[in-house]
Formats: sequence, C-alpha cells, structure tokens
Amino acid sequence: MKGRLVTIGALVSAALVASTANAAPATPAAPAAARKFEREVAAAKAAMMADPAVALKHARAAVELSRTSSSPSGRLMDELTGRWLEGEALVRVNQPAKAKPVIESALATAGRHLPNSKLHADLLRARAGIALLGQEVTTALSDLLMAHDIYRRNGEARSQAIVLQNIGAIYLEARDHARALSYYDQADEAFADDPALAISSHNNRANAFKELGKTVEAEREYKKALVLARKMKSALLEARVLTNIASAQVLNGKLVQADENARAGLRLSTGSAEGWEAYLWGVRAQVALARGDLLGARNNIERAFNGIELDKTNILFRDFHDTARKIYAKLNQFDRAFAHMVAFKQVDDEARNVAASTSSALLTARFDATNQKLRIAKLKSGQLERDAQLARSKERMERLLLITVVGALAALIVFCAIFVALVAVQRSRKKVTAANVRLTYAARHDALTGLANRSYMRELLGHALDSGAESGKQCALMLIDLDRFKAVNDTYGHGAGDELLRKIGLRLADLLPPGASVGRLGGDEFAAVVPSNGDREQLAMIANNIVEALTTPFAMMGTQVSVGASVGIAIGPQDGDTVDRLTRNADLALYRSKNAGGSKHSFFGGGTPPRGESRVELETDSGLGRQGAKPDVAPDQRRVA
Repeated sequence: MKGRLVTIGALVSAALVASTANAAPATPAAPAAARKFEREVAAAKAAMMADPAVALKHARAAVELSRTSSSPSGRLMDELTGRWLEGEALVRVNQPAKAKPVIESALATAGRHLPNSKLHADLLRARAGIALLGQEVTTALSDLLMAHDIYRRNGEARSQAIVLQNIGAIYLEARDHARALSYYDQADEAFADDPALAISSHNNRANAFKELGKTVEAEREYKKALVLARKMKSALLEARVLTNIASAQVLNGKLVQADENARAGLRLSTGSAEGWEAYLWGVRAQVALARGDLLGARNNIERAFNGIELDKTNILFRDFHDTARKIYAKLNQFDRAFAHMVAFKQVDDEARNVAASTSSALLTARFDATNQKLRIAKLKSGQLERDAQLARSKERMERLLLITVVGALAALIVFCAIFVALVAVQRSRKKVTAANVRLTYAARHDALTGLANRSYMRELLGHALDSGAESGKQCALMLIDLDRFKAVNDTYGHGAGDELLRKIGLRLADLLPPGASVGRLGGDEFAAVVPSNGDREQLAMIANNIVEALTTPFAMMGTQVSVGASVGIAIGPQDGDTVDRLTRNADLALYRSKNAGGSKHSFFGGGTPPRGESRVELETDSGLGRQGAKPDVAPDQRRVA
C-alpha cells in the first residue's frame, strides 16, 4: 500500500466488503461436486474480510472444483467466479502484482462470453481496485463507471452502492471531502440494508469529517461503525474501529475514554486481531503525552515502533511520528526526535503528492467525460439522420407519384438539419474550449489568492531545475510561513483570515524580482521560486524584504493587524537537484527559522543540523519553555511541498 493515501480510519473500504454477499445455497438435489464448489465459494466470501489468506485457499479450491462441472456454460461461470475471488483475496494479502493477471484474464473471458453480466461488472470493479493501488485513477474511474452502469441495468442495488462507495473513497483520497460525502449519501440511498456496507459508510464518513476538522461528528460516525462491528462479531474490525474512536477522542480532549478504548482494542488484538497493536500503542502514547506523562508516552511510542524501520513506514504512522518527535524532544533525546521528524516529512509529503496526483487525475477524467458526451451526441445525431433517410426511402417506394415533392422537402429538411447541427457543434466546441481553459487555470491556481497552487509550484520548480541543468544557472526555493496567522483567525474569524491571505499574496507578488514565481501551498504557507546566480547576499536581501513587508501591519476592519513570517531558503542544484530534495531542504531551513523565534530567514546548511542547533530548534518546535502550553496531539498539517 505504500504510496496510497490511507488514514488510520480507512479500515473497511467499499471494495473490501464487495465479496461478502452470501452465495446461493445448493439444493439437496444438486450434484455433490456442485454443492462442494458452492461451499468453497461461500467460505471464500465469508473469510474475505477477516482472514484473506484463508479466503485465497478457498477461492483456489473453487477454481479446481469448477473443472468438474458437467455443463460447459456452468463450468465457465464457476471458473470465472473462482478467479474473481482469487484476485480479490490476492489484493487483500498485499499481492496486487499476482492479482492483476488473474483478473485481466478472467475479465477478457467474461467480456467475450458473459458481457454485461453481474460477474462481468464484479471483475471490472476488481480491476479498478488494482488500478487504484497503482495510482491509475483515470483507469479505475472508467472501470467503476462501467461496472455501475451494468449493475444498474441488472437491478443490482447493493453492488451499485459498493461502486458509489469506491468512487467516494477516491475523492476522499483527493481530499475533496464534500464530494466524497455526497457519494456516500448516494450509496446509502441505493442500498442501506447490509451491515458490512453500513460499517464502510460510517467509517468513511468519519474519515471525511476528521479531515475536515469535525472531530465530534467523526467520533459519532465511528461509534455507529463499532455497534455494527460488534453485531458482526469481528474482533479485527472491532479493534480497528476502537483505534479510530480513540484517535478522535484524543483530538476531542476525551483522554480517559480514549485510553480505555485503546486498552480494549489491545485486549482484542492479542487474540483475534493481531498485527494492529502498533496503532493502538501509538494512540496510547498520544494520550500519555497529552497528560504530561513523558515516561509513559515514551514507553508506549517505543512499543508502537518496535521492529519497524522508520524510513519504511506508511501514512498510517504519520501522526505517530509527530508524536514521537515531541516526546523525544521533551526528553532531550534530540537525535531520535530528528529521525522521527524526517520520517514524518517523508510520509506526509508522499501522502500529499498522492492527493495532488489523484485530484489531477479526477480533473482529467472530467475533461474526458465532457468530450465523450460530445462524441455520443454526434453519434446519436448521425443515427437519427440514417433512420430518417431509411424512412424517406420507404416512403418514396410506396408513393412514387409524390417522389419529386417529397425528395425536395426531404433535401430541404436535411440541409437545414445539417446547418443547425454544424452551428450547434461549433458552439459546443467553443464552450468546451472555454471550459477547459477555465478548468486548467483553476487546477493550477489557488482559488483564494489567485497565486500558483502547490502542484503548479512544483511544476515551476521542476522547470527551473531542468533549465538550470542545461544552462548552468541556479534557482532558489523560498518557503514562507506566517508566524501569528492563527491568532488573526481566532480573533477576527475566517473571513478576516481569508482577506489577510489575499493581501499577503499581493505583497509577495510585488516584492519578488522579475522572473520569480510565487504561490500559496495551503493554509498559511507560501513559496517562491527565484532565479539566482548563487549570490546568498542577494537572496538574503529578498528574504529580509519579505519578512519586513509581512511584519508591517495590514489595515483591516478598521484596525491594524500584524503577523510575521519565517523564511527557509535552499539553492538548487547544490542543496537539491530534484523538486523533492530541494523542497525538503528548504523546509528544514524553515524549521530552523521558526525554532529561532520566527520573523527570520535561514539558509539550508546541508546535512543534519549540529547537535546544539537541533536542541534549540526542537525545543522551540515542541513547545518547551512555554508556560501552560496545551499539548498538541493533532498532526502538523503545514508542510506538504
């Protein structure tokens, strides 16, 4: 799953519950071999969620038994059913490369012999799941939409709901939470009588609410999923949902309840839910840190990362890396704190890059859908014209005496129809072109400030590095983070915060030299790509001007609003010859500026910061020395370049 965006709560996707429908029982009169095949299929579906390795064994046994069917059509259907379940199980045991040829072969056979059947749609949906693991979002969406259309025509409401949940999960990964919630609503409307689907729906809704910062709503949805998990008597599902609830309760300040739920999850994990303990210990470490119990927090976080290589963790460990960094910094173990900070940056950057690529793929898919509708309209228009010509031919044969008059009228009608169609097509093309221009601009610019957005800034930085590699020129990346922006939001509201961000964007655009690009990465973080000859004094002057300009008060709402800014600078290619390396090093320089008190700029010095410097940076970042500071248990959402 490395490279895919998954939150701690993403434990029951719609694809996961896809195979749990009960198989039709064999009748007593059915041959013994047929009854045995159906038992293997039912066993594979039943184990698909709780123990996919067992499901794989039953699926392969079903494939072997399918060869004993006396009917060629029955043999084909049985074999494809077994192959479908085999592919689903291989994905769940983390072997998508082996699953792909199994599903592709079965899908090709189904397309030839069983087109538009439910099994054909099931295989399309399975292929979409594999495509998503490979980040082929456009391919996955196409397969899901085809499967949904087949399910709809066949009256398969439950399967329609599964597909809608799948699509919602894609939008959740792209961080389009509102659209994701709308797909979950559509899934519930299509089919709401399946416990497994209901668990998936509640869990995915909670994930969306959590990402939106609506942690109370998230906790409520997770608790609904827990009730259903207990009814299904699945220890694995119950342990995972308890982890989600505890994580949400930490964010809601319910530390006693969070610790109780984490303990309950650990009791389950020692029995029937092994392999989930690390996340439960991580939540307990967050609880202990929030209580100020540093030794307990350290013991719990060490259990969470026991036997795990820090540079090979996935997004599930992102929050726990941040928690570990704070714990070790408070205990003056700065080397370990720095190691977790680097690991946090790695998984956080990876997750945001995946979200950006998924969002871009969704935008491309919408372009393709618009063009496809236009092509379909043209085809339908051509078919109508052919039908009209056939009708006219029959009429001419039946009424020879009126052929001249009818022919003239028909020609006039055809001419007018063609003329109107040409005008309509031309207008449609112009509208599509204009829409494409608007969508392309929207995809590359921040809606609030009008500056370049994160993905476009990455593109501009990559272009600057590539051009520099050819011409020998250099470029500098400046990451700019506002120091007291949260206070403005808390005091004057988000509307004032948005207005302040717009004014800051205008100041930055006016400050930078010709040839430089400025963008907003998200939240209160901005970036600039500046052409450079390597003159650090010139870059320092630009950075000082930025700090001074953003420290100068802004006139808003009849008063003066003051913020500050910290700047981190990395120069390519010596500080990094790729977008990711240069961004990471600029971010480390930004950490140095923030931890030195803010309203400063720092250059990346290369390598790991000296021990003394790391101590100052990490102490400042973790909140040491701030009397009465509330422990921060939420993940750092700022840096994503």
